[in-house]
Amino acid sequence: MARRRRWSDAFKAEVVARSFEPGTNVSALAREIGIQASQLFGWRAEALRRGEV
Repeated sequence: MARRRRWSDAFKAEVVARSFEPGTNVSALAREIGIQASQLFGWRAEALRRGEV
């Protein structure tokens, strides 16, 4: 069984910020950093819920 990866809050914040840049394809960004698009969309939703974006 593979170990779960842990992402730092700083890394998540950086990626979420990049995902909100104009013209960014969120799915392509997720592939670029090696995560599922649904994970990145979840990080974005959490950031919006917390008012960080």
